[in-house]
Amino acid sequence: MRAALTQGSYSFAVTLILTGLMECLFARLRDWPKQRRLYGSAIPVCLLLYLSSYGVNYLAGTPNILLTILPGALISTVYSFSYIGALSKIENRSDA
Repeated sequence: MRAALTQGSYSFAVTLILTGLMECLFARLRDWPKQRRLYGSAIPVCLLLYLSSYGVNYLAGTPNILLTILPGALISTVYSFSYIGALSKIENRSDA
């Protein structure tokens, strides 16, 4: 039970922080072309997540780190690009 609460708390905190970071990047890159803005908002956040996940697992001595972080990395990547895509659609509607 303790491990589940720890993992859930960690996941919630990371999602909250990285979502805020994506929103800040998206707002700061307002003058960039649409496609570059999408990638410029999502890719740095994904890379930060991948590196931090790898680092935490490395320090914990996790065997097969890449296999361990792969499911979360895939889900996070889909979430990041979906979220930025939704922000872009919302912005386009408000501009119209």
